[in-house]
Amino acid sequence: MKINKTKILSISISVIVSTLLVAGVVLAVTTVGTKVTIGSDTGTNAVALSHDATTGDFGLETYTKLDSDMAGGWYAASNSYMTVSASQGVNTSVFGSISELDLSTVTLSTQSNHGAIWGDLEILGTTVLGAGGAGTPLYSGAVIASLKASSDTTVSDYRELAGIVVDSSMASAPTIGTGASISGILIRRTPSAVVWPVGLKIESGSVTTDIELSSGAKILTGTTDPNGSVTAANGSVYIRAGTGNEDTTIYTNTDGGTTWAPADL
Repeated sequence: MKINKTKILSISISVIVSTLLVAGVVLAVTTVGTKVTIGSDTGTNAVALSHDATTGDFGLETYTKLDSDMAGGWYAASNSYMTVSASQGVNTSVFGSISELDLSTVTLSTQSNHGAIWGDLEILGTTVLGAGGAGTPLYSGAVIASLKASSDTTVSDYRELAGIVVDSSMASAPTIGTGASISGILIRRTPSAVVWPVGLKIESGSVTTDIELSSGAKILTGTTDPNGSVTAANGSVYIRAGTGNEDTTIYTNTDGGTTWAPADL
């Protein structure tokens, strides 16, 4: 892997940085140039890196280029890795990486976007995305979330384990203008861009319940009659594929158990 360049704060370093971190304690505070401070007072036992941005540059940017066939393995411009090997007490939250954007009493341009994390996958030129196998597809995405757990892991009562968690921490509802919305997940496209061929795809065999609604009712799908074999809350909907008969295509659950009635279409 050949690294062509690494830019720190998008400006050249004009002095030698002499800060040291020993046993988690900052020993020195050094200013680089006129805009960068390493070791500012943002917390105990931390090395801080602050940047007074006045133009369209970055707080910290890394650039890595693969210009030869690496013949296997995985590679990243940046890697954040954390291990917890001791039990933790109450109110101890642990994250492999935290990215936070604070918008504090500001008016923002109508032609701007904002987010704590931005994933941007650009596919350029005559790029070919290689084929996967039947039942074992490969993935290319701006964001890929992978959840791993061993068979002896315990998910305790009222604990949600998920590939992606979207949490509303808004203390009160913001003012919502005409044509505006607030949603947990938004699927959109840039004007003039290609429309998404599929808005949301759930691969066959990858889930037990396709969608569970806030009421507890579910939306399920399969190829067999759900009566006597599929359990769901009253009011749940089962979509049966491949019947060729409108009378046995959609079922609704009537007892909160395994009794389903064909919907009257």
